[in-house]
Amino acid sequence: MLLRMPGGPWIVGAVGLGMVVYGVWQAYRGLSDRFTKKYNSAAMSDAERTVALYSGRIGLSARGITYAVIGAFVIVAAVQLDPSETRSVGGALDMLAAQPYGAWVLLAVAIGLIGYGVYCLVQARYRTFRVN
Repeated sequence: MLLRMPGGPWIVGAVGLGMVVYGVWQAYRGLSDRFTKKYNSAAMSDAERTVALYSGRIGLSARGITYAVIGAFVIVAAVQLDPSETRSVGGALDMLAAQPYGAWVLLAVAIGLIGYGVYCLVQARYRTFRVN
């Protein structure tokens, strides 16, 4: 419906671009280890710090890639004026599965999203919050 409205394709395209930018930001956070600054590292053992570091790297990068792929589908839908081109997470994963070596790509994505789940658990346990 939004694509049929005046300016709708621009709005949809902007939303898709926002999703791509957010995905790139998530991947950057994971690859730059910026997320570790929010941990209470003193309360962690060496093994817990290692799990926290690698789960964040892998998990945030996988989440970022997932958002970027979905955002790219939204941009394609806006450019082609075809709402059927948009994809959910499941649709994006179906598209990846249809590619050569799709099963291996899905395995990598699954490992990454499991990593994101572990990262969330670590955040729940060891993240420090500022209270002003």
